[in-house]
Amino acid sequence: MAKKKQIVILGGGIAALTTAWYLSDQPGWQDRYDITVYQLGWRLGGKCASSRNAERHWRSEEHGLHIWPGFYANAFGLLGNCYRELGGDVRQHFRGQDHVCMLDPQEQPEQLWSVYFKPDKDFPGLHNPEPSLALTLRKLLDLISGHFGKALQEAHALELQLPADAPDWLRRLLQARPMGGPEATAPETPLSQAQQLLARQQPLWQHDDAQHRHIAQLLRDFRDPVVAWLGGARRRMSRARKAIELGCCIAIGCFFDGVLRKGLSAIDRRDFRDWLLHHGAHRETVDWAPVQVLYDSPFAYVGGDTEKGANLAAGVALGVALRLGLTYRGHLFYDMQGGMGDVVITPLYRALEARGVRFEFFHRVRRLELKRSAGGHVIRSIHFGRQARLKCGIYRPLVTVPVLGEECWPDRPRYEQLVEGDRIRDGGHDLESHWDDWTTQETEFCLDLQQGDQVVLGISLGALKTICAELCAVDPDWRALVNGLPTVQTQGVQLWLSKSGKQIGWKQSGGWIVTAPQPHSVVADMSHVQEDWNPPPGSVQYLCGPLQGDYLAQYPAPDPAVPARARQQVHDETVRWLECEAKRLWPGCVDPKTGGFDWKLLLDADGLQGPARLGRQYLRPNINPSDRYVLSPAGTPKLRLSPDNSGFDNLVLSGDWTRTAMNVGCVEAAVMSGMAAARALCGHPRKIHGEFFLQA
Repeated sequence: MAKKKQIVILGGGIAALTTAWYLSDQPGWQDRYDITVYQLGWRLGGKCASSRNAERHWRSEEHGLHIWPGFYANAFGLLGNCYRELGGDVRQHFRGQDHVCMLDPQEQPEQLWSVYFKPDKDFPGLHNPEPSLALTLRKLLDLISGHFGKALQEAHALELQLPADAPDWLRRLLQARPMGGPEATAPETPLSQAQQLLARQQPLWQHDDAQHRHIAQLLRDFRDPVVAWLGGARRRMSRARKAIELGCCIAIGCFFDGVLRKGLSAIDRRDFRDWLLHHGAHRETVDWAPVQVLYDSPFAYVGGDTEKGANLAAGVALGVALRLGLTYRGHLFYDMQGGMGDVVITPLYRALEARGVRFEFFHRVRRLELKRSAGGHVIRSIHFGRQARLKCGIYRPLVTVPVLGEECWPDRPRYEQLVEGDRIRDGGHDLESHWDDWTTQETEFCLDLQQGDQVVLGISLGALKTICAELCAVDPDWRALVNGLPTVQTQGVQLWLSKSGKQIGWKQSGGWIVTAPQPHSVVADMSHVQEDWNPPPGSVQYLCGPLQGDYLAQYPAPDPAVPARARQQVHDETVRWLECEAKRLWPGCVDPKTGGFDWKLLLDADGLQGPARLGRQYLRPNINPSDRYVLSPAGTPKLRLSPDNSGFDNLVLSGDWTRTAMNVGCVEAAVMSGMAAARALCGHPRKIHGEFFLQA
């Protein structure tokens, strides 16, 4: 019998687990290879990990705030298959969310704007039709047309006058549609002409530059007079005007820059806002809340600087925007009915273990060692720091949460299973921390690879400068990736309040605010997550955003004081945010005596006063190298390496830092990368949903 190949998966984040899923998804895979996942510490999930704290009401404690948009076809497809294998239904663990709130400082007085997205009866991942960029642009023009129709109705009600230089088509349109209704005899507009050209059967990517630039000019001929006309009712019509201008500028840029033929990456050399300005948008429009969402959601601030560091490649931003608003299935967003670890990571772990995938916890990857081969270099061995020894040979990571009746990840190792468990617990060591001095107690373990063995590198980019030092030394593409693609530290805060969401000012039950004041620019009411409180909190609020500065990364490890400094920074920024900014979102949280935040709202069984009560909430600085979020500033997406093109024959890559059809840090991109890594090794899966979205 031929010796089975060894597939070594380094890291246990969502991308790595996806690779393991598809590698083990083919009949007879056990006869061909062994799959082993090596994971730092006691839990899986990477930046998607969460745990339950038994000492604090079994509360769910997250790495950050996770939202599942309705375009996550691959992620929902993966999880749906996993739940079916375990005898469940993924749809029971997600709740559709059709509203998103945006704080719009441009409106005076400042308003919390609730935007509704119409749901359908579909569900992501259930044989959804494949999106294409051409079809999505057609939908975009239909959306612009809809905004224009509503603007016509509103303009009639306001008796809005046309400028003296308004084109004849706009004058005739207003005369032909006195009530703003659809008239069969309505004059043709430049927008309708562009729509007719797009509706032709000829594939759009076969058009030449002249045809595409003609469409771009038609859209300019429509945009400019309409924006000038609606500007006459600046306050009342500002949303319609900016929506039409933004949509037109996006479409104009796509056609003028040849995106349909060249792909979205053709415009990645520019920042998204700069790209919009280049194609005629006004500054007021590019600073509008819906554009701000695209920067806040992926922490797109180099160095965490929310004032000067905003930078997001135009193609990346546009791909996310079009997917999010025009390709969702079912609902715009989905709220998990539990922690990320509960709903996503635990079922994946249980199913993979049942299939026969091995998990080796407590293994810190230190470095990859190369050797020369006929084609250049290959990975010869993997050097680990073994953090702890097991008493019984296998580690059982999960605990049963009584209030759920289900197994979940605990917030600390199960010390009773570890030979060094008492020393780790009594010393207060954090086995996930880059700076903890327990690293000096780890034992060296070297795994040598044989011919035919394969390595899947599923560790995030921030940790690779050390781990992949030898790769960087021999391969300029690796040097460019590690040194040129920036990462940012982030922060997550969870607050348990005595008042309900409506009592503190939420307009509707639950929901998300996606352009909240910095640095906690994304806020969610997560009161639906079940925990063991008696009585239960009035509401649970999650906050997240970038954590400014990179000075902590300069401290050499080990240095146990670094995590404490970072947590203090999160504490101080959150105190300021609650005192000065929270009232803009939650008017019901104001202390009538001070005008600042009412600290008594924070639940605290110890009776602490003032900001000290924040110490009983959950504050998490994500400063470990592998926890840092991978950015996509202008000009950098080209530095990413494809999962199947690492430059080394026995190495494939898996993570949202690789080159995918999205090139942005999110669960869907991680799943797409994990699928591509598995395909490179075993040919499965053949299809990745949305992989060709960048093509026409």
